[in-house]
Amino acid sequence: AKAIEAFTDAGQAWGAATNIGAIPIAAEPGATLMKKYSIKPAVNALGQEDRLLLDAALTAIWTVANKELDVVAPLLKLNP
Repeated sequence: AKAIEAFTDAGQAWGAATNIGAIPIAAEPGATLMKKYSIKPAVNALGQEDRLLLDAALTAIWTVANKELDVVAPLLKLNP
């Protein structure tokens, strides 16, 4: 279930970043994704954390998804 949730979150991240190439953290889904996946936000010219870089967000999300799949995959193997 966590792997599927991560894939859904990746879709939300991608959708939120398509217009500007980053995900604002002042709104959803940026605020939730930042906390949920411990993503370090990027800073603007004033030194304020204001967005998640898409690459950083997707890397964090895919890392969680891959770890979950590594746990689940052996359980799905059938013994002949």
